[in-house]
Amino acid sequence: MSESLPGQARVVVIGAGVTGCSMAYHLAKEGVKDVVVLEKHGIASGATQHAAGLVTVYNTAMDIVQLRVYSIEMYNAFYREAGDACGWNPTGSIRIAGSEDHDKFLRYGMSKARGIGLELEFLDAKSMGRHWPEMSLEGVTGGLYLPQDGWVHPQKMTRFLANKAKEHGTSIHTDVLVTGIERGTGNEIKAVETSRGRIECEAVINAAGMWSARVAAMAGLHMPIVPVCHQHVLTAPLETHRFPSDKPVLRDPHNLIYIREHEGGVLIGGFELNPVSWQENGVPWSHGDRQLDPDWPLFKSILDGAHVRVPLLKQAEVRDLVNHPDGMTPNFLPCVGPSPEVPGFWGASGLSFNGFGMAGGLGNEVARWFIEGQTRIDLTNYDIRRFGAHYRKLDYVSARAREVYKYYYYPKLPLDEFEWGRPYRKSPLHERLQANGAVFGEKNAFERANCFDRGKPGRLAGADQSQGYRWGRPSDDHLVEAEHHAIRQGVGILDMSSFGKIDVSGPDALALLQKVAANEIDQPVGKLIYTLFLNERGGIEGDLTIARIAEDEFRLVTGTSTVTIITGWLHYHSTGMAQVNIAEVTEDHGCISVWGPRSRSVLSQVTGASLDNDSFPYLSCRKIDVAARPVLANRVSFAGELGWELYSSKRDALAVWDALIDAGRDHEIIPCGYRAIDSLRLEKGFLNWGVDITPNDNPIDAGLEFTVKQRKPVFNGKEALRKLGPGDSRKRMTTLISEDPGLRAYGGEAVYCQGKLVGRLRSAGYGYTIGATIGLAYLPAEARANGSGSDCEIESLGKRYPAKVAPSCLYDPKALKPRM
Repeated sequence: MSESLPGQARVVVIGAGVTGCSMAYHLAKEGVKDVVVLEKHGIASGATQHAAGLVTVYNTAMDIVQLRVYSIEMYNAFYREAGDACGWNPTGSIRIAGSEDHDKFLRYGMSKARGIGLELEFLDAKSMGRHWPEMSLEGVTGGLYLPQDGWVHPQKMTRFLANKAKEHGTSIHTDVLVTGIERGTGNEIKAVETSRGRIECEAVINAAGMWSARVAAMAGLHMPIVPVCHQHVLTAPLETHRFPSDKPVLRDPHNLIYIREHEGGVLIGGFELNPVSWQENGVPWSHGDRQLDPDWPLFKSILDGAHVRVPLLKQAEVRDLVNHPDGMTPNFLPCVGPSPEVPGFWGASGLSFNGFGMAGGLGNEVARWFIEGQTRIDLTNYDIRRFGAHYRKLDYVSARAREVYKYYYYPKLPLDEFEWGRPYRKSPLHERLQANGAVFGEKNAFERANCFDRGKPGRLAGADQSQGYRWGRPSDDHLVEAEHHAIRQGVGILDMSSFGKIDVSGPDALALLQKVAANEIDQPVGKLIYTLFLNERGGIEGDLTIARIAEDEFRLVTGTSTVTIITGWLHYHSTGMAQVNIAEVTEDHGCISVWGPRSRSVLSQVTGASLDNDSFPYLSCRKIDVAARPVLANRVSFAGELGWELYSSKRDALAVWDALIDAGRDHEIIPCGYRAIDSLRLEKGFLNWGVDITPNDNPIDAGLEFTVKQRKPVFNGKEALRKLGPGDSRKRMTTLISEDPGLRAYGGEAVYCQGKLVGRLRSAGYGYTIGATIGLAYLPAEARANGSGSDCEIESLGKRYPAKVAPSCLYDPKALKPRM
C-alpha cells in the first residue's frame, strides 16, 4: 500500500470490501488504467469481515444465476492457481425440503431454475442424509445436491482479489476517509476529496456497502440502503465428532438455517422472521469491522432450528455469536450502474447476502459496462435508476429491507404481497376504491386494486396464500373472473393512476424521442404511438405509449415500476440537447380507464367531445372535458377492447371517477383491478416489460416488429436489429395453452417439447374467456412447429401438464373490438 495518494486517477473505487476489490480487479484486468481504491479502514473491513461467505449457483432468476456462475468459475480459477490461499472451499451444498409445504416450494423453484438452464435433480431424503448423516430426516421429503457450490473465507478471498487488482496496476490505499465528491459545471464527477488529499478523476464507483447512502449524498444522490443485522454462531468441535473441511453446506429453509464447517466445528446462521435494522440515518464512519452486541433472544429461533435439524449440535460449545449489519436495498438486490443525474458516478452497493455469490459476476459486468457502455447480462433489476424519490422515506425503506430479509428463506408464495411499510403511496382515488371493497396490492410502493370484494371493507392484501389456498385456485378467483367478463361484455372502470407519466417538451423534444424510440414519433399532433426503447444490442429497455399533444409537447406513459428507469434513460440520451425539458409527473395526475363494449356510451354522457371513430379514432389522443374537468384522453386499452385512458389533474380525479360511475350505473359499470387486466392481456398476447420483454430480448423475437421503423435514419439499436435478420430460426415468443384443470401456472415454469427442455414461461395466468391456462414463452422453431396436443408440457410443482402451441392472439385476432 503506497503512503501518498495520487493527485489524479481515471476511476476511484470507494470501499475495499469484496465488491470494491472485485470492481477494481475486473476494471484493471480489462485494461482500465489508473484505478485507485480508497478504504477508510482496512481491506475486508465492514460487512465483508463477518460474512459467512456462502456461495450457491441455485436461484430462479436468470441474472442472479449468470452472476453466480461467473463468480464460481472465477473462484475455481483462483483455487487452481493458489489452492487454499485464495479462501475458496468447493464443498458443494445441499438444500433440503424440510416439510411438505417446502417440498412444493422447492419443486416450484426447481422448475423455474431448470427453465433458465440449471440442471437439477430432486433427490430423496435418504440421499440428503448420506451427504449429512448428522442431521435428522424428520419431515424431510428430499432436496437438491449442488456440487458446484461452496464457501469462501471472507478475508482471504478479498485480500486475494485486492492483490490480483494490484498485479494489474491498481493502487489500494487504506485508512483514507472520503470526505467529499466534487462535481463540475455539468454536474459531472470532477474529484474526490479525502482525509489525505484530493484526487481528480472522471469516475467514482460507490462500493461502500452500508456506508453507500452517505457516499451517494456527497454527490447529491440518494441510494436507499439501510443496514439490517445478521447473526451467526461459531461452535467448537465436539469431543466425539469433528466436522470435515469438505462437508457440504446445509441449507434448511423450513428451519430458516444454514450450516457450514468452521475449524472442525460449525458456523450456524439463518434468517429470522423479525429482523432488526441499525443506524438507519447513516452508519458512523468510525464503525469498521467491529461486531455489534450479540442479540441472543433474536437468534433463538435460528439456534433452535439448528438443534432440531442437527440434534448433536445441542452438545456443541458456542464460541461466539457474531452480530454484524449489512447494507440492504428495499428489494434485496444490488444498486448498480451509472447515474444519469451525475455523469461519472457509479453504484456498486447493496449486495448484502449476495456479496460473495455475486461479487465476481458484478465486477465483470460493471467493468464491461464502463468500457463498452452496456452490459451483457440484464441488470435492470439492479439499476441505480430504479429507485424514485419516494424511496427517500426512511421508514418505508427500512421496513421493506427488513421484510425482504424475512423472506430470504421463508416462502413468499407467487401471489402474496409484501405487507410492511404499507400503505405508502396512494392514488387520489384510494378512498373510493376502499369504499368499493378493493383488495389492494402494491407495486413500486403504490397501492393498487388487485380486485374488488364488493360489499366488504377494503383491505391490504398480504400473505393471502399462506392463510388459505396455498398453491391451488385463489380464493378470490371468482371476483377476478367477474371483472374480466365485465370488461369483455359490458364496461369496467379502472384506477391506473400508478402508471408512470413523463412530459417531454421543447424544441429538441422530437429529436430526443426519435433517437431513443424504435417507432416513428414524427406523426401528426393527436397521434398515440406504442413504441420500444432499445439498447445498442437491440434489447428492449422499455415499452411505452407516446401521445403527441403538440408539435413540441409529448406525454409518455409507462409501467408503474419502470418510470424512473425510462426517465433516467431519457436524461442519459439527452446529453447535448439544451432545449428539451424532461419532467416525471406521475404524482401530478390521476389516470382512469374505461374499457369495454359499452365504454363509449358511458363516456359520452359526461363529455361534449365527439367519440365516434372519425372524430376520435383508435390510437389517438385528445384534450377533452369530462365532468367539466380538463382531461387528456388516450383511446387505447390493455384489454383489447374499446376503451379510453383519461388523465386528469390529481385534484380532479375524484370528480371524473364519480361522474363516470354515475353515468355507468345503467350499463352496470363495475370497478376492476389488476388481476383482471393480466388475464385480459394474456388472451390478447400483450407483453409485459420486465417479464415477457427485457433488455436481453429483441423486438423481432418478441413478435413486435411492427414497433420498429427501419426507414428512420437513426435510432438506438437500429444496426443491431439489421444484423439480426429474420427470427424464424431463433427462439420466438409463443403462446401456449393448457386445458388441464390441475395446472396452476404463475410464470417461470419450465417448458418441454417431446420430452426435451426447450424454454420457460415468461408469464402465465388463466384466460376466463377462452377457459384455459395461458403461458407465454420463447420457443425454438421445432417446438413451435411440433408443439401440438401433448407434445408440449409445462412443469409445475414436480408434475408435467400437457399444453399446445396456440395463436399469439387468442381473442379478437383481427383487433376489431378496440376499433368499434
